[in-house]
Order: sequence, then C-alpha cells, then structure tokens
Amino acid sequence: MLEALWSALRSKDVYTVGAGKSGDPRAGLIPDALWSVHSGSILTALGLDADPDTHLRKLAGDLGEVDRELAGSLDANPAVTIRGGRLSPAKLEAAPLPEAYPVVHDAVMKMLPRIDYPSCCWRSTATPACSTRSATSPGRRPAGRTWTSAWPP
Repeated sequence: MLEALWSALRSKDVYTVGAGKSGDPRAGLIPDALWSVHSGSILTALGLDADPDTHLRKLAGDLGEVDRELAGSLDANPAVTIRGGRLSPAKLEAAPLPEAYPVVHDAVMKMLPRIDYPSCCWRSTATPACSTRSATSPGRRPAGRTWTSAWPP
C-alpha cells in the first residue's frame, strides 16, 4: 500500500496540497480562461507552434541525434565498455598532486586549530555544554595525542 502511494506521488497522480516537490503540478500553470485569451501572444513570444507535437518531434530528433553521437563515441573509447546494456567505465589512475601541493598543505595545516577529539567527545557525553571550558581547569588538556581537523594528512 505504501509503495503504491509513493509511486503515485512520484508520478504526480496523487499530490500533497501546498507542498512544493510533491504538490499539484498544475498549481503553477496559467488558468484556462487566461490561456485561451493570451495563448497566441505567449506562443509567439516563445517561438512555439500551437501544436505541441511539432516541438516534441523536433526535441525527439535532437535527442536521438545526441544519443547516436554518444553511442558512436563510446565505441572508440577504450576506457568505457558496454556490458549487458550498462556502461562500465575502466578504473582510472589517480592524478598526480600538483607541485605546489606540499607548500599549500603545510600552510593550511599551520592555520588549522589543534583539536583534541577524544576530550571533546568525552565532554560532549559528560556535560550538557561540551563547548564550554571547565571552571576548575580552564585551558587544560589531558595528556595524549591531539589531531588536526584537516584531511588528507
């Protein structure tokens, strides 16, 4: 039952009143009375025919042409194969890091605050306000490893 409702919501057979994504798809349309009066000027301004089939046939032709071009280019691409009707891209090698990476990485690491993750996690479960410092030991950290909040290391 729930799957049927979900499917109907996705196909817009059923809609939620006042909702954006799952709302009435006709809510944003021009009312029929106004459309009948102004359709000619709107279609002329948009450069469209009154018959939507002409426009849809052109779009279908364009889509078919792009599809044929894509299929033709896939045959010549060794990094892509088609298996069982599905595209299977080849695994790519990692790109080398830029020459300036170590310099920028070190500069960013120096700017980042040092965070004691175990202490922060312990405080968040032990007290209601983990971001406040203890009145008895302001600024003290327990002995142990500290990590920076940057990745990659």
